[in-house]
Parts: sequence; C-alpha cells; structure tokens
Amino acid sequence: MLQPLSLEQDPSREAAQAGIIPCLKRVIETSSPLKQFALPILCDLASAGKSCRTLLWQHDGLTMYFKLLDDPYFQVSALESVLSWLQDETARVEDELLKPEAIDALLKCFVTAKANSFENLLDPFLKSLDCQLL
Repeated sequence: MLQPLSLEQDPSREAAQAGIIPCLKRVIETSSPLKQFALPILCDLASAGKSCRTLLWQHDGLTMYFKLLDDPYFQVSALESVLSWLQDETARVEDELLKPEAIDALLKCFVTAKANSFENLLDPFLKSLDCQLL
C-alpha cells in the first residue's frame, strides 16, 4: 500500500541530516551568487523540527540568524526563524538573546530597517517578547 505523504520525512529535515548546514553556511559566508537560494533554506531549518535545531546548535545557527539581521532582504525571515526557535526552546534561546552581540544585532536591525521592513519586523519581535514573558 502507498504511505500517506504526511508520514514521509520533511525534506528540510532530511537535507539537514545529510549535512546541508555547513554547505549553506559556506555559501553565505563567501557571498556566493547562490546566497539568495541558500538563505531561505537556512531560515526554514529553524522551524523544521527538533533534529534540525540540534544540528543548527552544532553549527552556531543562531549566530548565523543574528548576522542575517544585517541583510535588508532577509531581516524579517531571520527574525521569524529566531522566533520559531525561541518558541520551542525558550530558555536556551533566551540565554543567547541576552548576549551583547545578539542585542547589538537586533538594535542595528531596527535602526537600519527601511519603513516596510520595519513594519514587518514588529510582529515577530512582539511575539518573541510575548514568548519570553510567559
């Protein structure tokens, strides 16, 4: 019998387990033209499940998301990724958010954001504050 599609493994999770995170990190850090394709994949990994986040921890994933807050095209996606991770691992992510480099990245993100981006950043930021206050 055919298995329902919902029982198949998530492609993002499968890619992470196959070792895509270091490859994505290398593409992003070298400013390759493939960066525009690598960033959405990287941002999706934070919400792809606990096994993906475990691999992201191993490869300093939160720091990558904090660095993406500098990119005007991916600020919102990066902040949404941090929020997704925060909702599932509140205490551990909070500890990272309280570090000076994370606070600086968030402040710089809001200070340099264009009007449209600024508005789109507010919702995930507010949700992250709600998550931390619970």
